[in-house]
Amino acid sequence: MRLLVTGGLGFIGANLAAALADRPGVALRILDNGSAGRARGPLLDPRIEIRYGDILDAGAVAAAAAGTDAIVHLAAATGV
Repeated sequence: MRLLVTGGLGFIGANLAAALADRPGVALRILDNGSAGRARGPLLDPRIEIRYGDILDAGAVAAAAAGTDAIVHLAAATGV
């Protein structure tokens, strides 16, 4: 299964991505603007593809979602 996690560098998204990366048969892609976190620790796993972009950019979302089976949407504005 090919998954896209938006907001995958934030606290919740990073923990979910790290857990999903260990599951057999899962190809993982993250879309994040980098405002709340950066790739570190388990997210440096070469099996995880990280794309930097904003969910407000329709082109970035379409490109990141291409070829995926499901999207887990965790991107959000923090500190509101």
